[in-house]
Amino acid sequence: MDINAEHLIKLCQLLMESIQKSGLEQVPLDSDYYWAVSDDDIENLDKEVPELVVGSLYDDWTSLQKVMEGASPLTSIDIERVAAVLNYLARYIQKSDNEVLF
Repeated sequence: MDINAEHLIKLCQLLMESIQKSGLEQVPLDSDYYWAVSDDDIENLDKEVPELVVGSLYDDWTSLQKVMEGASPLTSIDIERVAAVLNYLARYIQKSDNEVLF
């Protein structure tokens, strides 16, 4: 199976448009740190207990803001940062009354 870049872009646009149409303009960042599986272990299903690392939503968002401002170059790590923010957004929507977005 391949992931089609054009399809991924379209899917992201659909999700973001749905959120925008719901009126959700800002999401409070109520927590900072989160667990993530280390890059070495994320696809190693033979390992009984994967190594966890700590990420920071504040650091992720600050770094992404710098990219948006043109103060930092865009890197592949920014995909991971966006993924962490989107994971937080999904949890926020699931816990709130905004589930009607979808």
